Amino acid sequence: MFKITFVLITAACAAVLHAQESPPPTITVDRASAIHRALYGNRDLLAARYTVQQAQGRTIDAGSWQNPNLNLTGASDFAFANEGEYAWSVGLEQRFPVTDRLRRLRNIASLEVQLAELEIRDAERRLAYGVEQIFDTLELIDAELALHREQIALNQTFADFLQKKIERAEASSLDLGQTKVAQAALKQKILRLQRERTGQLVHLRELLGLELHQGIEIDATPDATPPHALPEFNRSDLPDHPAYQLRLQLVEIATEQTALAQAERWQDIAVEIFYEQGLSNNALEDPSTNNLYLGGEKEQFIGVGLSIPLPLHNQNRGEVISRRAKERQLEAEVGALGFRLQNEAAELREEYAEVEEQIHDYEQAVLNQATDNLRQLEDAYAVGQVDLTSVFRAQERVLDLRVDFAMLQAERREILSQWRFETAANLPESAIEVKEADHETL
Repeated sequence: MFKITFVLITAACAAVLHAQESPPPTITVDRASAIHRALYGNRDLLAARYTVQQAQGRTIDAGSWQNPNLNLTGASDFAFANEGEYAWSVGLEQRFPVTDRLRRLRNIASLEVQLAELEIRDAERRLAYGVEQIFDTLELIDAELALHREQIALNQTFADFLQKKIERAEASSLDLGQTKVAQAALKQKILRLQRERTGQLVHLRELLGLELHQGIEIDATPDATPPHALPEFNRSDLPDHPAYQLRLQLVEIATEQTALAQAERWQDIAVEIFYEQGLSNNALEDPSTNNLYLGGEKEQFIGVGLSIPLPLHNQNRGEVISRRAKERQLEAEVGALGFRLQNEAAELREEYAEVEEQIHDYEQAVLNQATDNLRQLEDAYAVGQVDLTSVFRAQERVLDLRVDFAMLQAERREILSQWRFETAANLPESAIEVKEADHETL
């Protein structure tokens, strides 16, 4: 019985250790799913979202009355005549605002919650752009790797062909040497691209909040065909932009702070209700003899106190002027941001149109023509009009042109990603809304 128990415990421990050592399963992400995963799992963004809770916490006590004061006093004549006279009092003092200061404080606290949410939304926009930049780079790297591998295969075939011709004394060994050098150069390019791809995946894991050893596969299938032209980004589109909304929110907070500074010119009044009791020496009348004598008499009072600060010296004028200047500065920054966003969007739109036209011309006038020339050379070789060397050189030239074409397409994709970032078109639905939908897949 003991041996069976020992075997079972050992097997269970081995299973636990094996489960701990086994790496997590490999995940496959495309551009859209990677952005959603980043908005949910990015470590920096998760930490930043606590600012919303901090702002929400400050709204609980914002605009509340000040706590009342419990006032206690006591006095005695022991240091002077020491006739036994004394007095003490206890009072409750409460301050009341005479302006709308408390309402302004509540408004500011509420606006700061919205400001924190807008800051998170703008951070999501920047994070989505970072993920898109990585995918743009990975798409170009994968395209270059595929084309370079085709070039290596072509060069190897050409090298084998030259080797046979050299054995028949029909070619020079110099041609074979140049082919081997080109082959080695292509292999070095592939190694460099593979290192760059590995670095991009490490950065992508970081943005997605994945561990370094987490396996990840990239689905490079394009989400959609790139548009032929980008739409205009008009002034009417600015209110939907998170960065623009953020600036407008700062202006609104500054307006409330200016009103608060004006309200703070009058400080709160203080009202006190107190009870006072004491013993003092007074002239008293003896009821039996009607004679006067000096004796102690106990006295009790209930009173009301009122304290009204007068703004005679400090009227908070400097703070009001400063906050008005801050308000005007933020309004100017809103205008500057809108101007910059529209200009950058227009510039990217024009640049995209130029690249789109260049891609069309390149494909029609260069790539298609080179492909037609290659086809004609292959037909000519089939009937013995040209040698195989010319065909190989034409094939190599077509591959070089395809590499240039892939880089031109990547440039178009980068411009599109940047335009989407500048116009906030790269933002999916809020991460808070998709959190439940993504939870099972994550």
